[in-house]
Amino acid sequence: MTGPVSESADDRRLEWVFAHELARQARIARRAVGEIDQVVRDAQIDGIPRLPDFERFWVAVQTFLGSAAMMSKILWATTRQKGITPEMEARRGRLRRRLNVVDSSPVNDKQLRNDFEHFDERLEQWWVEDDRHNIIDESWIPSSSRSPAFHTTSYMRLYDQETGVVSVFDHEVNIGELYRAVIEIGDRAQTLADSRPEEWAPEP
Repeated sequence: MTGPVSESADDRRLEWVFAHELARQARIARRAVGEIDQVVRDAQIDGIPRLPDFERFWVAVQTFLGSAAMMSKILWATTRQKGITPEMEARRGRLRRRLNVVDSSPVNDKQLRNDFEHFDERLEQWWVEDDRHNIIDESWIPSSSRSPAFHTTSYMRLYDQETGVVSVFDHEVNIGELYRAVIEIGDRAQTLADSRPEEWAPEP
């Protein structure tokens, strides 16, 4: 058993660098969600449905989820991960406390990290587990329009425009909920990044 890892001035300096990166990723997420919203608006002009720009939409979704995943990796590194030492884990815990980020945050979703980073593995898994091998990609299907046949098909990327939920294989993310959490953390991180680490109160 090892005791608690005390914080040094160098630790605070690195946490300050991480705060800068968290704020940057939140800015990227904001741009991506702006793009998502624009595609959704363009698909409904003057009350007339139009064919969405699917590729533009999913590029923005991937960018958004990638930024959220990066924030998750920064904030919740643990010794269960390869290469993460107790010192690193303790430092990320102090960073979360400084930013008042709780473990129940939507950003603390380990699957976010896997949606695209391990996309190839998910595709291999689907091929082994789904005997039908019937798959559709980059779809918009509102939950109210899903027939029984919907459940006989697998979806790589799926968007429900009624609920704002995107799915990558079987992992669902509510864009609005995740976005609010990302921006909240990003704003706090920017405040921390704008301060001087040598003036921070020590964290245990």
